[in-house]
Amino acid sequence: MSYKEFRKDLRSSMFNNVVMLTGKENFLVHWAVNQLKKKYGGKEFQAQNVHEFDGAQADIDEVIGMARTPSMFPGHRVLIVRNYPWLFQKKGKEELKEFREGPGARLLEYAAGADHSEYASMIIMTVDAQYYKDSSPRNCGLTAYGKKLLQKSSGYEMNTLSRAELEGFIGKRVKAAGKQMTRNQLNYLIDLSGYYNEESVYRLDDLENDLHKILYSTEGEQITNEEIEDLMAGDADKFVFHLIDALMSGNRKTAITLTEHILYEDPKASFQVIGLLISQFEMMYDAHLAIEKGVDLKRMAKEIGVNEYRFKKAYGAAKKFRKNRIRDLLIQLYNADRDIKRGNLSDRAALEAFILHV
Repeated sequence: MSYKEFRKDLRSSMFNNVVMLTGKENFLVHWAVNQLKKKYGGKEFQAQNVHEFDGAQADIDEVIGMARTPSMFPGHRVLIVRNYPWLFQKKGKEELKEFREGPGARLLEYAAGADHSEYASMIIMTVDAQYYKDSSPRNCGLTAYGKKLLQKSSGYEMNTLSRAELEGFIGKRVKAAGKQMTRNQLNYLIDLSGYYNEESVYRLDDLENDLHKILYSTEGEQITNEEIEDLMAGDADKFVFHLIDALMSGNRKTAITLTEHILYEDPKASFQVIGLLISQFEMMYDAHLAIEKGVDLKRMAKEIGVNEYRFKKAYGAAKKFRKNRIRDLLIQLYNADRDIKRGNLSDRAALEAFILHV
């Protein structure tokens, strides 16, 4: 089950005796644990009712024993076991057999129950993202036992939020800070974050930190696009914007200096920069087509699925180049990308060659 199902079950209090929380989003796992602590631990007696265990040291039979003992205080016992090794670490055959027939079996038995009485205790098992890997069953880092517990318990995989959920996540924090952000600005922020990029390791923890910087280091109630770009655009993004400006003005010396700087800061950035250049020049080419067809920029941005502000910026840059020139540069970049992937040229050599021949 997902974050969405967890919120639904939280409202209706539909949990088994064991709740298992894992996934790529540690932020959501920690949030969910805190919600359960508040709801079941008792507002004034959490210190007495809530107990946390390091999974590497935890005796699961002892935890189950505590769970079967009613609390002396109002509220429920909430027993949190973090990163229990049997859920994600491979074990020897004999060791695994002994565990499955002993504490592993007893935990599954307790997990299958759903005791909603006033004396019920809850065990929360969490597995951090570093052990979970990703949501694909083949690539999931959980052991066979971990996957079984996820099914038998109230199990939730806290993975990438939907677009609507992420917009809500951001909007809530913008409002709480007394700031304002338009829908286009919100989408621009999401695009710059790279949250939905296929290979991205950017998570909600990172977004929370970046949002805090934007909301509390900017003046005025209305957030501007420039403030978002300044604080959210990575070094490679900013480099590409400046590089294209230098190339368009014919300032090859500045372009070479910029390239040397980014490669000095990150020697592995070349391939990423080529990808960003391709993306930017594609938008510039699309902007030229929009101009020729007399299509409104807002409509064109929506049709090709890019942020309106970013597309308008590409349009401003496109006006400085002829369409055929942009097409020729795109062909050069496509060829460079192909040569890198075939192993004919290193990514650094391909980037430097492109800069020198523009």
